[in-house]
Amino acid sequence: MSARNPLPAAGRGLRTLGSAVGRGFRRAGPALGRVARDPFALSVWLGIGLVLAGFAAIALAWRGSAALIAVPLQIPFIVSGGFAGLGFVALGVGVLNVQLARRLSAERRARLRAVTSAAESVLDRLRGDPVRP
Repeated sequence: MSARNPLPAAGRGLRTLGSAVGRGFRRAGPALGRVARDPFALSVWLGIGLVLAGFAAIALAWRGSAALIAVPLQIPFIVSGGFAGLGFVALGVGVLNVQLARRLSAERRARLRAVTSAAESVLDRLRGDPVRP
């Protein structure tokens, strides 16, 4: 410790690391903010994370059961890790499927709204009504 910096050397290293991480987040801030504001992107990342967690659980279950020769000792690994992993994968794929269906439905509604608006403006012009915005 010195008179100028009361933190020990390890504390200064952590502070330097923290400021470097902070600079990285500030650079990525606009992109992270965009993802945080878009519920579709956030839910897609959640779905991908669930799928990856499921595959990790399956891999850990496989690793644990492969290390044992006796089948009765393998069953707890398969039940806890394998079935939980399959559940996470199914949940993640379900989240991705629902969000994709919602996005496609919103795009379809927007296209239908544009066609309806164009048809209304054509009808207004045919009738001689003033043009709507």
